[in-house]
Amino acid sequence: MKKILLLMVLLIIPLQNYAIAQAKLTTRSVDIISTDGLQFKDMNNDGVLNPYEDWRLPAEQRAADLLSRMSLYEKAGIMMHAFAPTVTDHYSAGQRYDLSTIRKMIMENRITSFIGLLDGKPATIAEQNNKLQEMAEMTRLAIPLTISIHPLSTGYHIDNNAFSHSLFSTWPSELGIAAINDEVFTQHYADILRQEYRAMGITQIFSPMANIASEPRWSRASETFGEDLPRVKRMVKAYITGMQYGDKGLNNKSVSTIVKHWVGYGAADLGFDGHHVYGKYSLIRSDTALQIHISPFESAFAANVASVMPANAIIKDLHHLDKKIESVGAGFNYYLLQELLRDKYQFNGVIISDWMIIDDCYGFCLTGYPADQLPQLGGAPWGVEHLSRLDRIVKAVKAGVDQFSGVAESSLLVQAVQQGLLPVSRLDESVMRILQQKFALGQFENSFVDSQQADQIIGRKKSKMESKKAQRNALVLLKKEAGILPLKRKKKVYLYGIAPTVAKKVGLNVVNDVNLADIAIMRINSPYEALHKNFFFGARYHEGSLAFQERNPDLNVFYTIPIEIPVIISIHLQRAAILTPFIEESSILLVDFGINDEVLLDALMDNLPFRATLPIELPSTMDAVFKQRADLPHDSENPLFPIGFGLH
Repeated sequence: MKKILLLMVLLIIPLQNYAIAQAKLTTRSVDIISTDGLQFKDMNNDGVLNPYEDWRLPAEQRAADLLSRMSLYEKAGIMMHAFAPTVTDHYSAGQRYDLSTIRKMIMENRITSFIGLLDGKPATIAEQNNKLQEMAEMTRLAIPLTISIHPLSTGYHIDNNAFSHSLFSTWPSELGIAAINDEVFTQHYADILRQEYRAMGITQIFSPMANIASEPRWSRASETFGEDLPRVKRMVKAYITGMQYGDKGLNNKSVSTIVKHWVGYGAADLGFDGHHVYGKYSLIRSDTALQIHISPFESAFAANVASVMPANAIIKDLHHLDKKIESVGAGFNYYLLQELLRDKYQFNGVIISDWMIIDDCYGFCLTGYPADQLPQLGGAPWGVEHLSRLDRIVKAVKAGVDQFSGVAESSLLVQAVQQGLLPVSRLDESVMRILQQKFALGQFENSFVDSQQADQIIGRKKSKMESKKAQRNALVLLKKEAGILPLKRKKKVYLYGIAPTVAKKVGLNVVNDVNLADIAIMRINSPYEALHKNFFFGARYHEGSLAFQERNPDLNVFYTIPIEIPVIISIHLQRAAILTPFIEESSILLVDFGINDEVLLDALMDNLPFRATLPIELPSTMDAVFKQRADLPHDSENPLFPIGFGLH
C-alpha cells in the first residue's frame, strides 16, 4: 500500500522536477542566476529568469518571449547575414577578424549572423569566433551570434589551395562523395565535419548544393552530387542528416544546413554562373524538367533541413502549370518562394538569400575588372535592376526572404517599416524563424568553445585517414589494359603533375627522360576556357568548352610520350570533360575528384578494386553538348562514358 501511495505522489508531482539535468553554460560576461536549484544566464541583466533565458522551455516559447522584447532595430539586424571582415582584406581569408569593424556591425547594425573566412590553426579560429561572441554578449539582450561558413572556405577539399591542408582532414569534392555513392558514408563524412565545425564555434554551413548538374558546362558541378537524380536525392538527405546530427530537426549538436539553390541553378544558360550579369539566366523548358530540379530539395525537406537559399538566376520564360512566372531572380520571386516553397512544400524554416541580391551592379560589375585589379563580387539584382535598394529589399521580404546574405544595412528594413512599405508583423515572422533555430542549436546556453580542444578535434589522425580513404574510393576507373596494375615498386616512372619526392617515397624509380621510363604517370586537369577571368566567379570557376584544345599543355605532353610506353592518366574532374584524345593511347584512365599524390600512387599499387562510378556523364563531342538541353540530366547523344560507368 505504501508503494502505491508513493507512486501516486510521484505521478502528481511534475516529472520534469526529477529528470532535468543542468544545461552546460558558457559565458564571458553575463551573470549566472539560480532558480529551482538550477543555473541560467541572466542575458538581459535584470536579475530575473525570463522565459527566453530558461533553457527548460521549448525553442518556440523562448523565441516568442525574446521577440516581444526586441526593438524594430534589433529585429531588422537579425535579418542580416553579413560578411565578417578580416584584417587582411575585407573579402579574403585572414588570420584575424577586423574586430573594430565587426563591433560596430554588432552594436550599431544589431547583426547577429556572420559568415566567417579565417585561415590558420583551428584554435586560433575558435578563439577569434569567441571574441565575436564576447561582443554579442555585451549587447542589450545578449543574443548570440550564428557564425557560418562556406564549405569551400575551410580547407576540407583537396582541390582548394586557399588553406593549409595539413591542419584539416581533406576530402574529395561533393562530386567525389557522390561517385562513392554510399549514403551511410556520406552521413558519416558530414558528421565528421559537423564535429569539427562546432569545435571552431561554427553552427551553420552554406551547404549542401542540391542542384542537378544538368548543363555539362556548368562551372559549379563539383560542389553538387552530380546529375543522377536518385543518387543526388540520397546524398542530399544523408549529408543533411549527418551535419544536423539527425533528421528530426536542429539540436544542440547540429550544424544548421542551408540547402541551395532553389531552384534550377544547375540549368545555367551556357553553363555560366548566375552571380554575374553574363550568367543571370537559367533555362527550364517544361514542368517535367522543373520537377526534376525540385526533386532533390524534397529529400532535404524530408531531412528537416533548416534553411533554403534561393538561386540568383532568373529562370528564363518560366511557365509552370500553364502559369507565366515573373522574370526575376528567385530571391524576389513570390511564386517560387511563397506559392511553391512555403505553400506547396510546406517549408517552415529560414529562407536566406544568395549573396548581395539587393545591391547595384554597375561599372566593373557589368564589364569586369581591369587586369591589374582583383575581381570583386558585385550585386545581383536580376530582374529588379530598375528598383531602388529599398524597394528591392521590400520585394524580397514580400516574396518570402527571411535573411539577407552579404548585407549589413539593417537600416533599410527599419526604413521600410517606418515608411509603411512593410508591416512589422512581417519582420516578426522572419525573426521568429531565425530565433527558434538559434535556441534549438543551444547557442544561448553555449556560444563559446574551448579553443584548445579545437586543435585536438580538428584533423584527428582517424579523420585524416578516413579522408584519404575517401579520396581513393572516389577514383573512377574508365579504362584498364591488362598487365599494368598493380604498379610494381622499383619501376622506372616518368612523372607529370606528380611530386617526384612522393613517388620515391613509395618506392618508385623516377626518371627525367621519358624514353628511359617503363611507364608514364600523368595527373592532369579537366579542360576549360578563361572566358570571364576578370569577374569574381569567372576567375575561380571553369567555363566554356569541355574539349582539350590543340594548345592544351597537358595534351601536348601526352602526345610527346612514345607509343610503346604505357601511360597512366588521372584527370581531376571539376565538371564534365571530353576525354576522346586519351582513349586510344592511354593504358589506364582514371578520373579523380581531389586526391593527393601519395594516395593516388598507393591506389595504383594496392591491387584493390575500384568501386566508384560516374555521377555525371562524359560527352563524346562538343557538338553533342550543344544539342543537349540545359535542364535535362544526362541527355547527351552517344556519351563517351554514360552516367554510372566505372570499371572494377
